[in-house]
Amino acid sequence: MGIDSEHTVFLSQNGFNLCPEERRREKGSQNFSSQPSNFKEPFSVSEPDSYLIPARKEFIAQLYQINRSSPAKNEVLDNLLEYYLDWRNTKTYLVFREELVGPKLSIIEHYRAVLASKRGNEVYQWRLKNRIRDLKNLFPSVDLTNSAHSLSRSKILYITLTYKGHDQMPIGESWDSRISKDFHRFTARLRRKYGRIAIIRCFSAHKDGYPHIHMLILFEDTEWRIKYYHEAWRLQYYSTKKKIQKMWGCGNIDIEAVTDPKKGVNHISRYILGEQKNNVLDDLSLALSWLFRKRSFSISDPDLIRQCIIETTRSIKIQVDLNLDPILSQFYQIRLIGIVNIAYLDRPPPFSINLNKSERLKSSVLSVVNRIVDRRFEYLKWCKK
Repeated sequence: MGIDSEHTVFLSQNGFNLCPEERRREKGSQNFSSQPSNFKEPFSVSEPDSYLIPARKEFIAQLYQINRSSPAKNEVLDNLLEYYLDWRNTKTYLVFREELVGPKLSIIEHYRAVLASKRGNEVYQWRLKNRIRDLKNLFPSVDLTNSAHSLSRSKILYITLTYKGHDQMPIGESWDSRISKDFHRFTARLRRKYGRIAIIRCFSAHKDGYPHIHMLILFEDTEWRIKYYHEAWRLQYYSTKKKIQKMWGCGNIDIEAVTDPKKGVNHISRYILGEQKNNVLDDLSLALSWLFRKRSFSISDPDLIRQCIIETTRSIKIQVDLNLDPILSQFYQIRLIGIVNIAYLDRPPPFSINLNKSERLKSSVLSVVNRIVDRRFEYLKWCKK
């Protein structure tokens, strides 16, 4: 499959359509709903889209043929972004069946649909915020900028790594194979030179689609001389920055000294969550990280971060049901029975739906789930022939 310099081809070799507007029209023309066409409900239940895997492969193939100077670059990135947003904003639910023992040893079944986590959606943001909330609490708030002195020391640096001079490197290559490898090589060189370090890092995208790396680095054995220069704390000696930039070896590097640890964590947390100013999501970074399956963030050597933290809390583990109520029955199990799309036509989609409270919605959901299971069973029978 090739990219025409004048007009991007959004069809794969097997005729798969990547154009977002065309895909939306195709989805609208296909009736996957379990309800009769003359029966209107304030909800719509459908099967999850089946073209996700081939679409990802096609976008990756296209980005492997595009670099900074490619005429089709913006068009491909715009279509990827629209495709990602269409996928992210579709409300997909995990359908669970609860089974517990009732009176006279009868089995009682409850069904519940829970909104699935997709990179960038509200569940994803909620989970990430909970994960990094405790991390923020580990760092004290001490600001050296309140000092009257323009020279100081710090053991924490905030580093941003960018690519430069690689204009012919495809965007796909930079995300798929280069960014992680280059990051690990850089951190290995840092450790050899400066000793034990702990790193909080995340990947982000420039407007041109190429990645850059944000890193909050805590040094155990190295204390940096810093100076207050142009409203920021920088390394005191420019030669020190050049040495670190040489370790990166792939382009530019920006280094700031962190004088308030809590503010440093808050700053990198914004990139981890994919947030820009005014709580606007950085959708291009989320889309490219989703496409190439990059982790939102990573923390290396968390013991170094926690070494001065004494945990005194105790927890009691109890089993709860999908309503987060303690389970009193001796027999209880939860099974994931399917994944469906549920769209409410008269209100925003809830996080959790008790399907037992609406027989029509429950019937629609189970009908779609059973259709998916039956088709899967027929496919497996066909494969055995």
